[in-house]
This record gives sequence, structure tokens and C-alpha cells, in this order.
Amino acid sequence: SSLVLMRYIVEKVGLPAYGVWALVSVFTGYVALLDFGIGSSYVKYIAEHHARDEADEMSSVVTTGLAFYAVFALAIIALGWPCLDWAIAGFVRLQAWRGHPAPASATLADIRFLLRWGLVLFGASNCLAAFTSIQTGMQRMGLTNIISFFVSLLKIVATIFFLERGHGVRGLLYTNGLTLAAFGLASVAAAFWLAPSLRITPRHLRLTTLSKLFSFGWRAQVSRLANLIMFETDKVVVGAVFSQLGLVALYELGINMANKMRQIPALLVSALVPAASDLDAREEHTLLQQLYMVSTKYVSAVTIPLALLTAASAGIIMRTWMGEKPGIDLAAGVLRIIAIGYVANVVPGAGMSIALGKGRADIFMKA
Repeated sequence: SSLVLMRYIVEKVGLPAYGVWALVSVFTGYVALLDFGIGSSYVKYIAEHHARDEADEMSSVVTTGLAFYAVFALAIIALGWPCLDWAIAGFVRLQAWRGHPAPASATLADIRFLLRWGLVLFGASNCLAAFTSIQTGMQRMGLTNIISFFVSLLKIVATIFFLERGHGVRGLLYTNGLTLAAFGLASVAAAFWLAPSLRITPRHLRLTTLSKLFSFGWRAQVSRLANLIMFETDKVVVGAVFSQLGLVALYELGINMANKMRQIPALLVSALVPAASDLDAREEHTLLQQLYMVSTKYVSAVTIPLALLTAASAGIIMRTWMGEKPGIDLAAGVLRIIAIGYVANVVPGAGMSIALGKGRADIFMKA
């Protein structure tokens, strides 16, 4: 659905406006680094406590994570709301210093609106993450897929509705808010259905649990920073420093299609963290070794030919997807480069996921 929607969105809002939308995701990605990676540790510990039938400990993980992110969201919104005005004023001064014309007032208003309310949605999403992680931690990804399927239908309808009503790039944020609410409500209901003993109470709020989540999470956060630098920071340079929002959009198109290619082998890896945590909790070390060998072979067998095919036919893929747009060859070039790069990124994913499942986030961090 996102492949179909993206072409429709670009046609409706234009490449420069879509470049603005891409920059908003970079902004929230960097804000996410301030949370010390607490959320990245949910799946590991939920799977571990589920394997040991430790319902009280699982409730503590969810309650402590929810409380942390509620406070974090309020702090980020309170600090970020006024600071964004200063940041946008600095952006305008930078354009004037470089001799570029200042962005239109309507564009600046859209940027301000998207960044501010993007912060709100980011905070709400973090608060829901503990509940959505229960489905993955208990290895019930099928339920997650059912929820995601129906939410994707809602996203298609909402995107078309808001854009046809003339809301422009703001309509994309309205759609995100609506789909987040639907996904969040379904995930909370699913969490209590899967774990009837789950309790969200003040007595489950524990500093020892927060310390445990932080100890694992900050190491995973270093990897998150590396990904932001490799895949997102260039958008900031091109968009904010050189005012080439159209180039940002073309780069985003290439990256997005490469990510769709990556999703296919990534599906094979997605279940490994909770599975490895479960096996590690049961001290099934021989099975862990077998899991590593078999999963790495499957991931390699899928990833390498798929990446070569994507790189070889990048031009055909981009033209079939987006049509003959100015600069589409640049987007195809991005797709070609990133598709090959993803071989090195995806093939070690099985081993990295098993290391995370064993609680060895330090390996991920050093890589």
C-alpha cells in the first residue's frame, strides 16, 4: 500500500513538499536518540520473562517503560515546542547567509506545524511501544500483521481523503495521527488479551527495571545513531543547508524503494530476537547455534539475488513506479547503490538479532 500511496502523494503535493515531509522524519529520528534506547529493550525482556512465566516482571517492564515515556514525551513537547521557532528562524538566516531566497511563508508554516505535531505523535507512539512489543516478545507476530493489515487499509482511505480535501502535506500528518490511534487501541487490547495477567499499577514501577532497560538500551542506541548518520543526515545537509528539497525527495524515493526490497529478507530476521531470548532463557545453546546457521543461510539465499536484481533493474523499477519525472535517474542511482549496500547490512542480521536476544547489545554497538 505504501508503494502505491507514495506515487499518489508525490503527484498531489509535489517533490519539494514531499522533501519537507522526509525532513520531518529525520528530525523525529534525532529526537528519539534522547530516550536512551529504553524501547529497544522491550522485546528482549518480555520474551525472557514470558519464557520463564514471570508475569509480575513482564508487568514491571511494561509499566516502567510506559511511565518513562510518558514523562519523556511531556518534557520533549514542553522543550521542543518553543525551541522549534528558534530553529526555523536560524534556518531562514542560514538561507539568507548563503544567498538563497527565503522559503515561502506557507512552506515555513507547514514546517512548523509538521515538526510540532510530529513531536506529539512521536511521544504518543513511544508510550504505546511497550504494548505493541508484547506481541513480538510472545512471538505472536501474526496478530501484529492482522492489525497492521487493517490499519494499512485505513491509511489508504485517510490519505486519499485528506489530500483530496486539499490539506496538502499536513494531511499526511493527520493520517499518521488517525492510524496511530487505531493501531494503538488495537495493540493495547491485544496486549491484555495475550497476557491476561498483565497489570499496569504503581507497584510495578521499579527503578531496578528501568536500570535494566537502560543498560541494554543505551548500547542499541549507538547503532541507531550510526543508522541516522548513514541514511538520514545527508537529507539535512541537502535540504537545510542547500535548500534543495526536490533533491531530498528524489533521494527519499530511492531509499524508500530500497527499504521495500530490504523488508523481504528482513521478515526472516524479525522473529529472531524473541526466539533467541526464549532459547537463551531456557539455556538451549545448541539450538541457538543451529538457529544462527540456518537463518544466516536463508537470509543470504534471499538477499543476494534480490539485491542484484534490484540494482540491475533500478531504472525500470523507478520509472514503472513513479513515471518519467525530472531527476528520476538520480533516484534510480540511489536505489542501485543502496540495494548493493544492503547486502552487507542484511546478511549479518541473523547473527546480530541472536546477539541482541542474548542481551549482547554491546556487539551491535561496536559494529
